[in-house]
Amino acid sequence: MAQKLCCDDAWNMQSGLPPGATLLGTILSSDKMNISVLTGNHVAHPLLVSLANICMNTQLKSSSNSFMLTALLPVTKFLHKNKCMCGVLADCLVHQCLNIVLKPLKEAALHGVMLLNLVGQSCYCFTPLASYIVDTPEAMMLACIGGRTSPVTMAMYKQFGDSFRHEPRTASTILAQISIVRTRANPSDLQAFFCEAQKFHLNGVFKPFWLGWVLTDPSRFFTPETLHSPSIDKNDLVRISAALNEFHANKDAIIDARVRRGKANKVISNWYIPKLELMQSVVPSIRNSGVTAQWSTDATEHAHITEIKDPERSNEKQNIKVLADAARSHMDDEDIDDIELDDDVPIEFLSMIQHGRSRPITNYFTIAQVLQHKPVGSIPLPLRSFVTGRIAFHLAYDPSIRNISIDDVTLKFNQPDLRPAQSDFLHHEVSSKCDHIHAIGGPRRARPNAVLPFEKVQVWFKLCLQDTEFMMFAIFDQSRLSIAHRQVNLGHTGHYDSIIVSTKAEHSWPTSGLQGTSQLICPSPMLVINLIPQDTLSPK
Repeated sequence: MAQKLCCDDAWNMQSGLPPGATLLGTILSSDKMNISVLTGNHVAHPLLVSLANICMNTQLKSSSNSFMLTALLPVTKFLHKNKCMCGVLADCLVHQCLNIVLKPLKEAALHGVMLLNLVGQSCYCFTPLASYIVDTPEAMMLACIGGRTSPVTMAMYKQFGDSFRHEPRTASTILAQISIVRTRANPSDLQAFFCEAQKFHLNGVFKPFWLGWVLTDPSRFFTPETLHSPSIDKNDLVRISAALNEFHANKDAIIDARVRRGKANKVISNWYIPKLELMQSVVPSIRNSGVTAQWSTDATEHAHITEIKDPERSNEKQNIKVLADAARSHMDDEDIDDIELDDDVPIEFLSMIQHGRSRPITNYFTIAQVLQHKPVGSIPLPLRSFVTGRIAFHLAYDPSIRNISIDDVTLKFNQPDLRPAQSDFLHHEVSSKCDHIHAIGGPRRARPNAVLPFEKVQVWFKLCLQDTEFMMFAIFDQSRLSIAHRQVNLGHTGHYDSIIVSTKAEHSWPTSGLQGTSQLICPSPMLVINLIPQDTLSPK
């Protein structure tokens, strides 16, 4: 391993392997990050892998590309009344995905695998987990530990300021606690299992990803990033321990002088600091795994940029350029200025905008409700904000194309069934009840040359959609902007988001699952909203 097998863990691992076997220490790193610039809430959770056998000086060079992207872990938003259960479900899913992705490494650590070295010689190799480079919150999640608890020792938050290192939180201890919890509650009963797990300060994960990974222990592979010296000898370890002991011997004087303060300059009379407790593990970690500089996050953060952020931002800029070119290709010159969604909100609706977040959120549900009760003639029709079920729709006040014939829309946007679709809609609207929900899709009953009571329509290229929380209808999310375009080849499948649309009235998401739904790939075929002249348009 790094540092020429000079650390205790490397020797212990090597001694547990068959004679002549080669030890390939696996290094993992994962970190959830925001990857978008022009649009919000785009998050990625990359998993990187490297090899501890690589020389430290080479590994720490950003140009060496010593870390490789292995997988993108899911960033989920579960639907549950209890927010704690959403966190438990997300943690369990991450562990399950890690278990699937890392299965070849776990099998190689157990049985070994034959690999060729640089000179073509076959080596009998084993791949235990040497280090997992993460921040403290993610280390707690991966160690299956609950809040305000050390991921590497048995210390609780009130013990973070102790002057000694607590007993290591080993894999055998964690698995024994999970085994006890499983005897008291079934993991399929999420809330009951979580309540029992909390008694042992566990986070509710019942199958850790490191389960069955031989020669691997959370108390060992979570290495602190504290010191950046490339070489530390026994004398340095003595001086580090002496400095920490000196602090603990005099820390009460800091409290007595009331100089430890927090927010609003408020005096703090305790030492409940997670990183202070982790300082107790620095010297043992150096003895076990080598100098902490080789486990620095500098190399992994650079890999996150080169492997995730730069490609994503490049694709984002390219997609925006393609969309803009596609939009301009079928817009007249006077329509180009309308590509931006009209964002003005009347003064009477300013109170419906929530501030205090990274981006203000407009409540289109309330706006639509207010507009429905306005006197006829006091507002323009049709309404630009309206609600269908649990989805609020919002259009710009001015359409992207103000006046165009149905036949021109059919040709320009490659929608050959537009005229019969409009005819079928109007026929069902007249013959059905007021609250009838029209099905989307199906065969067209009208002829391609069906006569319509109008010939001119208006077209919007953009549509804002806003939905509510599944369990809490009063909580609404940030609106999503959907940009549509005509059917042209803009790129490969997977470059765009998808939308699930309910197409049948007898099915309702999520109670009906995906029955009665269709999937649209965005950008989808050009979105067209038709306006019938005012004299034939009802308030509905």
